[in-house]
Amino acid sequence: MASKINLSYRIGRVFCRFFLTIFGPTKACYTENVPEEGPVCLMPNHISYLDPPVTGAFLNRKVYFMAKAELFKIPVLGPLIRSFGAFPVTRGVADRRALARAMELMRAGEVVNIFPEGKRSETGEICDPNRGSFDLALKCGAVIIPTLIVGTEKSLSTINPKIHKAPVKVLYGKPLDTEKYKDLPKDEMLSNLVRDWKETLYNLKKEVSKNV
Repeated sequence: MASKINLSYRIGRVFCRFFLTIFGPTKACYTENVPEEGPVCLMPNHISYLDPPVTGAFLNRKVYFMAKAELFKIPVLGPLIRSFGAFPVTRGVADRRALARAMELMRAGEVVNIFPEGKRSETGEICDPNRGSFDLALKCGAVIIPTLIVGTEKSLSTINPKIHKAPVKVLYGKPLDTEKYKDLPKDEMLSNLVRDWKETLYNLKKEVSKNV
């Protein structure tokens, strides 16, 4: 059973919403595509340091996410982001502890945010994802939600390292249909899911472009 949202997370979520609205504004679309219960794996594109709070701030469920281990050593910041659902990951290596924590959370019915591209895009464009992220979600029986973030690349990113005011949108796509691939060999199943993930994000991006 998923854990209840504690007071510190509620306060953090309010703060994030306020911050994102002031510097955005930020709009969340299709939140109804995220199941109200059960294991969920949010899979957004990654273009800014702001992406983790953006994906979780406007959902009514607690969202857990990986953050680089160095951040947890910083006084005040470390305990703060941990209370917001972050858990440490050592970058550049296969961090089995972080992967085990992600699996533990999803198997307990929680929502975990995983950036399948593995790192922030240096161009702002969608990059090829790591198939391991999809395999991890499948092993936990999690619903995979392709999630598109647009606008955060204009602030605290490789392209724009300083804070700038810019409109941001986060769009939660429909869950990937894993059932139609269940009889395929594993490699083929994962390849199809990767393709579907990218296709969903590109379609959402087209939708955003039409509405600008």
